[in-house]
Amino acid sequence: MLVDRTEPKATVKISMRIGQRLPLFTGAFGRCLAAQSPLSRTEIEGRFNKIRLARPPDFDQWFAGLNQVCEVGLAVDRGNLAIGITTVAIALADSTDQPFPAVSAIGISGQIDDAKLECLSRDMLRLGKTADQRGWQAKNDL
Repeated sequence: MLVDRTEPKATVKISMRIGQRLPLFTGAFGRCLAAQSPLSRTEIEGRFNKIRLARPPDFDQWFAGLNQVCEVGLAVDRGNLAIGITTVAIALADSTDQPFPAVSAIGISGQIDDAKLECLSRDMLRLGKTADQRGWQAKNDL
């Protein structure tokens, strides 16, 4: 569920409303949560198969990529959730090292070339480290 947002001053932008919900393993945000989920592969696949995606990735490839999400601490979705939309996300841990809040950036794919995606990814990872250093381990800290 979206709890807060900030929007660019661009003429064309993507917007979600506060309180809006998406299925658990949707987009980059969902990949972060799936990568840290205690659910079995079968349970994750069952939930994944219920998600309506614009361009569903092959589950085996998607699932195999979860290890990299854990290692890097970041996930990217380019056009699977919605055609022409790129999402980048990091998950922050709660006091039991379980993912709690996640931070995601959403943009129009045509405006995010590889160099911008790399820069955004570095910025997101830096944000995650800053949040970790501040000890964002409780809902009230947000």
